[in-house]
Amino acid sequence: MSRLQRVEVSIDKLPCYAQAVDPHALEQRYMDHDVSYLPGTLGNDPQHPALDRSCAALAQGPQRLARGRAYYAYLRARHPQMRYRLHEVPGAAHGGDAMFVSEESVRVLFGAQARLVESAASGANANANGRRERIAPPFDRRRASIRRTKISPSRKETTMTDRPLGWALALCFCISACGGNGGSAPSATSTPSTPSPPATQPTAAAQCSALSGMSIPASSIGEPTSGASVASATLVETGGEYCQVNGAIAPVDPTAPPINFQVNLPTNWNHKALHYGGGGFDGTLITGVDPLDMAPTGTATPLASGYATFGDDSGHQSSSITDGKFAANDESLANYGGLSLKKTHDVAMVLIKQRYASAPAKTYFFGSSTGGRDGLSEAQRWPADYDGIVVNRPALNYTGLRLSNVVLGRALYLNNGAGWLDVAKTVMLQNAIMNACDTLDGVADGIISNVAACKAQSATVLASVRCAGGADTGDTCLSDAQIATVQTIAAPLQLPYPIANGVTTYAGYNILAGSVFAGPYTTRNFGKSKTPANPAGKNDANQWVTGDQWVKYFITRVSTFDSLTFDPLNPGAYQSRVQAVSALTDATSTDLSAFLARGGKLIMTHGLADEIVSTDSSTDYYNGLVQRFGQSTVDGFVRFYLMPGVGHGTGPFHPAIDSLSALDQWVQSGVAPETLSMSDLNTATLGRTRPLCRYPLWPRYTGGDVNAASSYACGNT
Repeated sequence: MSRLQRVEVSIDKLPCYAQAVDPHALEQRYMDHDVSYLPGTLGNDPQHPALDRSCAALAQGPQRLARGRAYYAYLRARHPQMRYRLHEVPGAAHGGDAMFVSEESVRVLFGAQARLVESAASGANANANGRRERIAPPFDRRRASIRRTKISPSRKETTMTDRPLGWALALCFCISACGGNGGSAPSATSTPSTPSPPATQPTAAAQCSALSGMSIPASSIGEPTSGASVASATLVETGGEYCQVNGAIAPVDPTAPPINFQVNLPTNWNHKALHYGGGGFDGTLITGVDPLDMAPTGTATPLASGYATFGDDSGHQSSSITDGKFAANDESLANYGGLSLKKTHDVAMVLIKQRYASAPAKTYFFGSSTGGRDGLSEAQRWPADYDGIVVNRPALNYTGLRLSNVVLGRALYLNNGAGWLDVAKTVMLQNAIMNACDTLDGVADGIISNVAACKAQSATVLASVRCAGGADTGDTCLSDAQIATVQTIAAPLQLPYPIANGVTTYAGYNILAGSVFAGPYTTRNFGKSKTPANPAGKNDANQWVTGDQWVKYFITRVSTFDSLTFDPLNPGAYQSRVQAVSALTDATSTDLSAFLARGGKLIMTHGLADEIVSTDSSTDYYNGLVQRFGQSTVDGFVRFYLMPGVGHGTGPFHPAIDSLSALDQWVQSGVAPETLSMSDLNTATLGRTRPLCRYPLWPRYTGGDVNAASSYACGNT
């Protein structure tokens, strides 16, 4: 065992020359330094012969890299505002040479702009062993040697050349980390040298400005592009100081639009990053500065909380999230289908590392609707990029959703609109359902929580609202054709051909169990006329507008196509196109093996009153995960919550949920969320609360204040 390994020093067992120093003052002095830790990513051998295998050491982790990470996490938990940074060095283990001529080490020593260059030694850029040697002139390894460390009551200072404490600690990681030097360690008894004056840290404004004009090569981005560039980098001092970076990712196809992105880099960074998802057909820049969907009132935005945040426009620009024209371009469609997510993520990681000289300790994704689909795409296609993901009302079976939009439109508008329901008829139906089902959860509160029991009464409800004789006699009843439309919306769509991942079904809607298709809680009704425009417009059924755009630009690419002639059950020559688009846009794979293996966590929520994306499409996906992995395994990395009364950003209960904090606690501390709480943001019922129950449970009233979550218990009967 080396002499360094025999040294036992702690805050309670100081060396003799430091015993006169107050331990807490010494710790604070230690934490006031600007320190960079450099563990090597190859220090991951749990069988290394020099590894300390004492009980205390093994409790820190199975190998050096894990112990380094654990120690850094311990320091950050003890001193949240510390200036320390962790830089994991690829391709290095414990050898000093590999560590100190790494890209990361050179940047720590010489600044973020430093770059390694190839040595011209021997004319062939090779060392004596025939290997290429990379150095950063005028870097001299001897200058990185640790000098004698001396602490005294009068001058509690650690001395070494250049950046004293930072390099001492970095090298300490390289030669100790609970066992073995693993390579040529510098002498611990070298002659002391006079320290250089501490380097002046650049201001936040200067660090931000340095990013302006930066170019990011295509090789740094994991999907095909022509590279990216930063158009502007501006220090913003409102709502917490941060650097707002805007730029564009250039397409491969010169006729395709770029991907516009925004990355926000807070001065007081919490070492975490958050990717925001989009919505609808996207086309609008997601800035990453807004509150999260369903965020509780008064809570700080992720950016104000210290997250580096980022988002994009998915690779096209439009003033409307129901504009599908972009899909006429192949690259633009592929970007919308998911590739823009990976491209923006990789650009954001480059900028984060450039600004902070460190990658995020944790990276999360948060998205709703299309953004929810995006989050599941990330877990399925790029599982190594995220530690945790929150998805709300995800449009995961994207092709099934659009096919169901077309089925709904055909039910409403074919046969001269015989099956069309105006607002009055739709509200009449919803009221009949509420009267039949409201108290099935134990209380009349305008919310249907026991959806299964409500669905069981649907035939009785429809019979009660049928017009006498089945013909349309006005807004007080439904004709047989209109009842057929309602049943079409409620029933699963069964396809005679498979779409992506072998899917042949799109789940039906809860139109007979509380979904809001009209009335005071939504504007997304079935439109104002039984005769739709071509193309569909603002006076037509909301779901038909997106279905019509999908047929015109994703499938047929004929802008004047009459989408009512497109039969989802028999698309004819377009079937192969439907299947090809499905492969680009859908997030229905249940193979989350890689996301599970890397320790990823997933929180899913969906409103039981959703009128845009079928609630049961999420239920089907979750059940598919259970079928694939088993309930016990799924419980270890997925939480799924159904929200009674909640529509697609609409509904009689407009929830506020702090799901990001729940995810962060799960990822960081291993504390899995169980029953959560949601509060109502609707004006008339502002502040009432309900328990948010894990699927398949729902909140049943047990007595007490009907507006308090404590008056409900989660159950399934």
